[in-house]
Amino acid sequence: MPKDNSTKETQGGVKIRLTINEKILLHLLSNYKFRESREAPQTITQKGIAESVHIRWNHVPRAMAKLMEMDYVFEKFSHIKGKTRRQKTYYLTDEGILSAKNLREKILGWEVYIKRLDGQILKLNFEYLCNLRHLWIINLRSRR
Repeated sequence: MPKDNSTKETQGGVKIRLTINEKILLHLLSNYKFRESREAPQTITQKGIAESVHIRWNHVPRAMAKLMEMDYVFEKFSHIKGKTRRQKTYYLTDEGILSAKNLREKILGWEVYIKRLDGQILKLNFEYLCNLRHLWIINLRSRR
């Protein structure tokens, strides 16, 4: 697994940041179903990964080299939906899938403290918040 998260003390507690490699692992985990297909989405190209994890696209190869060295990722040229040329795409290895799933489980177990407008502090599980966000998005879509 990539190195531990960097933490920073803040007024409200500890702020945890994922490393770029951790963000990439989680992003590729959500796209691992394309590993065996002939055509791939734009999201697993250098540009797509950069947009997803909010880094410049020219920083992606360096991060990928480190993940490939750790045997978490492999690259191949794939046809991209809607494009004429093949592009370099990135996929998780079996070991990378395991590492990304472990990271996701760790994150979903985090406890999050939220301060309400009335000053009350709520302690919630991150997985619970993710489910709420998902329900909120579904609710917005159903109102359209």
